[in-house]
This record gives sequence, structure tokens and C-alpha cells, in this order.
Amino acid sequence: MSPALLRFTEYRRRALDLEWRKGTLRRSTPGMRAVHNHVILIDEQALDRGWEEAGIVAEEYSDDAAELLAAHYLFCEDWHDVAAERSRGYDEVKKKGYRALLWLDARDGVARATLDERL
Repeated sequence: MSPALLRFTEYRRRALDLEWRKGTLRRSTPGMRAVHNHVILIDEQALDRGWEEAGIVAEEYSDDAAELLAAHYLFCEDWHDVAAERSRGYDEVKKKGYRALLWLDARDGVARATLDERL
């Protein structure tokens, strides 16, 4: 599996976790609030790294691809919704997002198969 895909999947998991923890924070006991606050900090740091990577994609590869990655992985939108909001095909949007991840891998020096073989 692509290292960039693994990182962005983790960013998405962190975004979902952050949303859940912020929603349960007020109902938590004081001891659990401390735990939630600590994990929230970790989640936010991970998302900061995700935004940094999305920024690299925007600057060096494609603004559009960076927006797609941010929508799906950082804002946790479904690929179908991302495509519908942009009046584009699901396959087109998803492939463009994955191409950006493969580009990140290549930028980081990860040996990958050709794009045609992967997609």
C-alpha cells in the first residue's frame, strides 16, 4: 500500500476521532476530560501534518488535487459527495486524488509502479 495513502488514511481517522472527542468532551468526567484533551492535541498535530502535505500538493502538483485530498481525508467527505459537489464523475475525482498520493510517494522517493499499472 502507498505510504502517502496510509498517512492520509490516518489523517482521516484522526479527523473523525477529533470530531467525536470534541462532541463528548462536555459529558466526560474530569479525569476523562484530561485524557480527551491529550488525544485531541495529538489529533490536531496529525491534522496539521495533513494540511502541510495538502499544501505541498497544492504548491507543487495541483490545487485541484489538494482540494480533493482535503475534502475526502481532512474534512471526511465521501468520494461520491466530493464528486457531486464539483459536478464531476466519481471515478475521475477518486483517481485524481490517488494520483496526487502517488505523486507524493514519488516525491518522497518511494518506488512505485507506473500510474497506468496502479490505476
